[in-house]
Amino acid sequence: MKNSKENVSDLQNLNLGQKIRALRLRRKFTLQVLSKKTGISVPFLSQIENDGAFPPVSTLLKISKALEVNIVYFFGGEPISQRIALVRKDERWKTSSRQSQGKADVNYRYETLSHSISGKSMEPFLVEFSHKAEEDLIFFTHSGEEFIFIMEGELEVRFRGFESKQIFVMNPGDSLYFYSDIPHAIRAISEKNVTALVVVHDLEQNT
Repeated sequence: MKNSKENVSDLQNLNLGQKIRALRLRRKFTLQVLSKKTGISVPFLSQIENDGAFPPVSTLLKISKALEVNIVYFFGGEPISQRIALVRKDERWKTSSRQSQGKADVNYRYETLSHSISGKSMEPFLVEFSHKAEEDLIFFTHSGEEFIFIMEGELEVRFRGFESKQIFVMNPGDSLYFYSDIPHAIRAISEKNVTALVVVHDLEQNT
């Protein structure tokens, strides 16, 4: 994983906060309105707009839906309208979570694998998860469904909302499919980071 200075640089190069603020103002939304539409707190939205924190995929999905753009808009512009898209290894759009002590920060970085095609119902990512203490885990929810395939390392996935704890430990070759409205938290439990293919399917995602 990159260090915190490099991660902040990635955020600034991506101009994510500026893009979200510009879209929000274009829609004439206050932070309070966007917070109500997304369920994301005003302080965290403010952090994101000021490039103080990088949101996980689930949070970006909620923001993109509220601002009526495709999620890939935040990785470099509107997707190209086409039905076949080949993305070379060096053409991926890469993002890094900011590594700090704040619990608002997420513990992974991800690369888009199909940013050049619009109108799709799936968003595939190559994700690298790092270790996070159990007490610092954050549970996320969003609409749609999610698929995880482990390529390297050992990953722990936790779910809430059941009578008993649902904790799954995944190793290379293992896969997991679940409905994303179930509160879930993910972390690497191996010494090295975990590399996984993650596919997010959001039934309500605007294109």
